[in-house]
Amino acid sequence: MTSDELNRLERLFFVISIGLCHAIKNGAIDIEEADRLLYSPGTLHAIKGVKASETLYDLIYMGTELEGTEMLVPQNLGKELDEMIEISMKALQQTPESSGNIDRWFTPIFD
Repeated sequence: MTSDELNRLERLFFVISIGLCHAIKNGAIDIEEADRLLYSPGTLHAIKGVKASETLYDLIYMGTELEGTEMLVPQNLGKELDEMIEISMKALQQTPESSGNIDRWFTPIFD
C-alpha cells in the first residue's frame, strides 16, 4: 500500500468513525452494528498489518471497548463517544487531503 493510499484509508476511517459515534449517540445504530462496521479486532489486525497510524489504531481500539463501557459505566458512554469524535476530527485536520488522481472509495463496490 502506498503512503497516499494509506493516508486515504485513514482519512476515510476517521470520517466513518465520526459518523458512527454520532449515530450511536443519537440512537440511530447500536454499538453492535458499529462493531460490525468498523470497531472490531479484525479491523485492528488489518490496520496494524498496513502500518496505519497509532492514532487510528487507538481510535479503533477505543471503539472495541464501547460495549464494555455501555455495560459497566453507561454514564461514561457519551463522554467516550465525544472523545472519539474529537480524536477523529483532530486527525483529519492534521493529515493532508488525498491526491486528486484517485478513484472514489466506493468504485470497487460498484464494479
